[in-house]
Amino acid sequence: MFSREKIHWGPYAVHRHIDPESKSGFSVVPERGACLTELRFRGISVLDGYQNADELDTLDWGKSALLAPFPNRLKDGRYRVGEEMYQFPLNEGERGNALHGFVMDKPFELVKEEDGRMELAYHYGGKFFYYPFPFVMRVVYAMNPVTGFEISLELENTGAQPMPAGFGWHPYFQLGVPVNSVTLKLPAVRRIEVDARMIPTGEKAIFSGFQSPEKIGQAQFDTGFLLQEPGSRAEVSLQFETLHLRYWQESVFPFLQVFIPPARQSIALEPMTCNIDAFNNGEGLQMLAPGARLGGKAGIMILE
Repeated sequence: MFSREKIHWGPYAVHRHIDPESKSGFSVVPERGACLTELRFRGISVLDGYQNADELDTLDWGKSALLAPFPNRLKDGRYRVGEEMYQFPLNEGERGNALHGFVMDKPFELVKEEDGRMELAYHYGGKFFYYPFPFVMRVVYAMNPVTGFEISLELENTGAQPMPAGFGWHPYFQLGVPVNSVTLKLPAVRRIEVDARMIPTGEKAIFSGFQSPEKIGQAQFDTGFLLQEPGSRAEVSLQFETLHLRYWQESVFPFLQVFIPPARQSIALEPMTCNIDAFNNGEGLQMLAPGARLGGKAGIMILE
């Protein structure tokens, strides 16, 4: 049985679910993008999340952000649907791109809350001129002390015309030490080659690193990858001494972004349904028909 409590960070209500026996659980702030702020296994914090209201206000680094209606970058913030050209606000000023859509700071409705499980939804009516396509985004967080933590994401087109759609998630994981000391293993991937603005060139390069467990050391990552085994669940392994974290994502996410921020205390593993700049290059982009849904899952477990 999970214990449930609500903690207030200034204007925000943090919903916390903890299993007292296993000391495993999670915390979520519905009104700030349904942001996951805490994830624990056997009392060990494995998520680099926001610690207070001030940090949550800034949304610095997009920690655990839900990314929709596109993940990653959109070149110049522009895209076309049919004969219409649309312009997103540019929120990556130094590179002149739009970044991560617009859902990460929006209030989500708490649809259902049970022991170890939260279901939330954001209803978007199409009010922004740069994305006039109504949708509902749903997220379910669920913790099982034995099988681990799972996030389920879904976009549903609630409008009357097809809409371009993609989504992702932006969690940072920590093992209590600088990532230089952490061992990493990646699935079979190709590296997405990008230009100086971090926009894909169209090339996919052979990437042979970290195909067997290898210490991260001084390796730098702000790197998009295309998974090479479509149709299968992809897994990433992080390990330090006896602490072994396994991350996985379903095949609906054929892309993975790996990022180590400058402090090098955590590593982001970001599942994406589509490529960087997919609204323009079309790689993995879904044109959801009215009433259609796009959904997928990712998860984390600690291995004994």
